[in-house]
Amino acid sequence: MLSQLDEVPSTLIHRLLAHGGTLQRALEELAAIHDAWAKPLKETLIRRRIMLQQQKPETLDETDQDDLDRINRVADEFFESLYAESEERGKTTGRREASVELLSRLLHLRLGHALTDPQRDALATHVANDTLDSLADRIVLLSPEEIVAWLEAVEV
Repeated sequence: MLSQLDEVPSTLIHRLLAHGGTLQRALEELAAIHDAWAKPLKETLIRRRIMLQQQKPETLDETDQDDLDRINRVADEFFESLYAESEERGKTTGRREASVELLSRLLHLRLGHALTDPQRDALATHVANDTLDSLADRIVLLSPEEIVAWLEAVEV
């Protein structure tokens, strides 16, 4: 039945539940998708993987084992991409935090006092939206009064 479905995006979730060649083509189609809606489909695939893995090995026929092997390859790629994405987010967050700390020290020198919490939040917003070089230049070139006004103008 599932093998008779048209191979169009609207049937992909159903074809991921198929066997053999239909499953293989659906997995290839899924691997080529990089849209936001691919993630829930891959999560559905992970649930199928778990279901197959929970079966006793002797109850899996050759088709189920082949399907599990195919699913494992796509699932492993999915987990690797999630890990890489998470790692990159961590690096980005670390860079932002380091930039806020560095610029906070520079602002402390320019203003003669530590930033208030709202000023630090405003600085974090600037860091998220601009380059470190540009922000450092601005801090060096503006007067202390202009810096305070610049930080207060940000809506956090």
